[in-house]
Amino acid sequence: MKALDIETKSLVQEHPEYALQPWRLLKNESEITLIAMGDGDLAEFIPWKELNGMPKETFVTWNAIFDVSYLHAQGVDVARHTWVDAMLLCKWHDNCQHNEQLGYSLAACAQRWIPQWQYLPQFIKLKAAEADPSHDKYWQVRAKLDVMATYLIAQVALGKLTPKQRKSAMIEAKNIVPNAKAYVRGIPTNPSHYELPIPGLSRQMAEIECRLGVSNTGNHIGGKGWEPSKILRSPKQLAETIYNKWGLHCNQRTPKGEPSTDKAALTYLADKDDKVLEILAWRELNTRLTKFCQSPVKASKYLSDSVLHPEPKIFSTYTGRYTYASKIKSKFPIAMALHQIPRGPDVRRMVEAPEGKLLVEFDASGQEARLLAEIGDVHSMLDVFRSGKKIHAVMGASIAGIPYDEFMRRYKAGEEAYAGPSGTYYCGKFVNLSMQYRVGAAKQRVMARVQYGLRKDQTTIERWRALYHHTYPEVKSYWQRAINLARERGYAETLAGRRYYLDKWGKDDRWGTESSAINFPIQGSGGDMKNLAISMLNSKYPELEFAWDLHDGVFVWAEKSKFGMELVLEARDALDNLDYESAWGWKPRIKMPWDAAVGVRWGDMKELR
Repeated sequence: MKALDIETKSLVQEHPEYALQPWRLLKNESEITLIAMGDGDLAEFIPWKELNGMPKETFVTWNAIFDVSYLHAQGVDVARHTWVDAMLLCKWHDNCQHNEQLGYSLAACAQRWIPQWQYLPQFIKLKAAEADPSHDKYWQVRAKLDVMATYLIAQVALGKLTPKQRKSAMIEAKNIVPNAKAYVRGIPTNPSHYELPIPGLSRQMAEIECRLGVSNTGNHIGGKGWEPSKILRSPKQLAETIYNKWGLHCNQRTPKGEPSTDKAALTYLADKDDKVLEILAWRELNTRLTKFCQSPVKASKYLSDSVLHPEPKIFSTYTGRYTYASKIKSKFPIAMALHQIPRGPDVRRMVEAPEGKLLVEFDASGQEARLLAEIGDVHSMLDVFRSGKKIHAVMGASIAGIPYDEFMRRYKAGEEAYAGPSGTYYCGKFVNLSMQYRVGAAKQRVMARVQYGLRKDQTTIERWRALYHHTYPEVKSYWQRAINLARERGYAETLAGRRYYLDKWGKDDRWGTESSAINFPIQGSGGDMKNLAISMLNSKYPELEFAWDLHDGVFVWAEKSKFGMELVLEARDALDNLDYESAWGWKPRIKMPWDAAVGVRWGDMKELR
């Protein structure tokens, strides 16, 4: 194993940030200035073409997607080599409640991981200095020290991982190359679709404002000249309205001692007054408006292109899931917040496949419910999956109070009460997804209204909760076992060996810590499953170009041809038979199937049968 580091610079004087944008190299707007390679004792400079001619090597880098994406844009055959990210290795070890505020710059990790390194004082001083892009000597020394520090940290971090963790971390590392290529390739969008959802969103927001009596003067519902309520957008004005005008009791305060209007405070208040539910729903709509309608417009303008470049962040959440940065240095817009994009077709229609391609989504069917059944040893749920029944339909039938077969007949016939947007199938889906992680009744009602658009009273929510536990009585037993095991071990663990260390068991933090003990093994295993799926697809089906990861889905670009469709179906079968036993030492008792959907636009995809 060797360490590698690259340095880059912008070729556009008024845009120094282009040095941080790999795709700019393809437009002759940035360049790689040097490549350093070595180990913990020595580093040397090499030309990029040497990477294509040298034998296959394992390279460890820091924030690997940046280096690999730049090298890919330069013309290096990055798939020829194996890439490891030392930063991610540190996260495998550091994944802990009390470490959540740790910094992951190379300098910060060098101080934590190799405090006795002889060059550490020089390295920290160098990193803290104001960098001059034209100062070649500075960058040469810095690159060599970066290589040495990266190598040493990787050696220490690998030594602290269990054999199972090292194996799983290497599976995760296989996804560096497909993510780097996707970052450079970008996501093609249709600018004419950016603002299509705005009239519907603004109309819903304006209707809420009218019901609450907080509209701006002169606002027209969904009409020309409408602007979002200043009261609802201003924490100070909203606090005045909620606590003084409406007279609700302030239960939470900001660090400065002011009455809080954050999500946690409003969720608590929503149990006291339905008007607060309306505020939460308004905020959800406002997020869609700003993050997913206005952000692409700003990104496209900045990039001078309709191809957006969300920056992939592997192991970005404590469960190991990906996130995507929508800005460079929190300032320069390059995309929308892809990992937060809402379900439903309206916003997603902006993404369109390039000429001659189709967008494909491989979706892990009922992933977290199946993992709950397996990990939680929930036999009643295992029986549902073994029988071939649809788990959301089982709960929908219970809500409707009719036999499963009758429910499915009505659902397939498209009867509104069963198959409609707020029908009992959708309600069953909400109950399953919200109940598996021990959410409280009050919060569940908020989720129903804000995230699922279901206007249900507390009595209905309580009835649904009782139905869930009647259908799956072992779930509560799993919750308690997971909590007890995490307290005993000091961590929760996924099937792949990823751990989340839990140490906040005091009264104020206990509920949140217990919730993490319950959900981490399931959600984290889901993230590990996605890593395994992406690495398999990239290895066996390189013609299916990885695009992005989201929720339970892996997205790829496929050739728009008979061959492309045959490849998609073959890949779906391979996903149905992922080798969990070789990867994790785990053999599922039930099937772990994947669905596939294709389309030219993301919002108009059709499932393949």
